[in-house]
Amino acid sequence: MDKDARFGMRVSPEFMELVDGFRREQADLPPRAEAIRRMVAAGNAFRPSDIMALVAHACAADNGTLDKELTAEAMAAVERITKRLKQTAKMDRTLGMEDLINTATKEKGDR
Repeated sequence: MDKDARFGMRVSPEFMELVDGFRREQADLPPRAEAIRRMVAAGNAFRPSDIMALVAHACAADNGTLDKELTAEAMAAVERITKRLKQTAKMDRTLGMEDLINTATKEKGDR
């Protein structure tokens, strides 16, 4: 059985405020270590290129200039995000990523 590695780090007060703010937004108010794990997992799942594809899709939809190419890019981004969330959830069941996975999957089905 693999043991979890111990990891320590020093952080600024501003970073700790960021972590504590994230914790307060969670339904289960996780400990700081768990909150940081969730933040890292979400950061890994939502990469800048995927976020930009989704933003471009939303902007085009708002402007009435939506086309098939932008929609295809946005759908591919949702699939990549969902895949990474599922991989993360398989690696560590404590991350509480099920809601994010279900939301991404539902949004994919709604389109």
